[in-house]
Amino acid sequence: MNLNNFKKSVCTQWEQALPELGSFAYNKFYKIQGPTVLGLELIKLPRIEEYRPHFVIYPLWYNRNVDTLAKCLSTPIVLFEFYNKKGNQYSIPYNLPYLELSTIIKNIKNQIPISLGNEISQKQYFSIFDKYSKTAPLNASPSSYLQAKLMRSKLELALSLNNKKIVQKTLKELMKRKWDNSHFLSWGIDYSDWVKSIEEDIIDIKSFISSAEMNKINTKLNKLPTSKLV
Repeated sequence: MNLNNFKKSVCTQWEQALPELGSFAYNKFYKIQGPTVLGLELIKLPRIEEYRPHFVIYPLWYNRNVDTLAKCLSTPIVLFEFYNKKGNQYSIPYNLPYLELSTIIKNIKNQIPISLGNEISQKQYFSIFDKYSKTAPLNASPSSYLQAKLMRSKLELALSLNNKKIVQKTLKELMKRKWDNSHFLSWGIDYSDWVKSIEEDIIDIKSFISSAEMNKINTKLNKLPTSKLV
């Protein structure tokens, strides 16, 4: 079997092992969960014929005068890596035998931070963001721009769900924390402008809700399974 056939076979095996998800691309398996897209991606490693699976969450609430779905799916707001029993991140050869890959898939499914098949509560979903904040490299500094960016994504999720209690709780925590302004500047972000844009988001809550609903019905997503956040 040549390498391309191995890759097709691998992706088929993953797809069959993840019936709760739909195939978005040959190496991407997603579902719509509330105002987000979540799932697994098989990312090829450079220069070697191996890949790594990642659990990802993308927002569906972006609304820009561009291809909004492309903007939504350009960068995950949550990305979990998977590790073997030795504590090393998985790097899986494409030509790994079927039974060995089956064992790895089983181990990885056990590491996915939520149930893929059922409706889950908003509380459970928000807890994923808190768990992600404690992983590298975010856990290196609780005052970094990366931590602030993640907390803002949590706020935006609450806005998209019209969950005013979580909006206020997250906003209070976000404004209370003493952020590292120099780290914001290293990312080309002015902290004062950033805070002002958050205040504008709070006022524009209806736009978050409508944008998420509009992006959900994009034809590129119409074959994906859908679950609510209850």
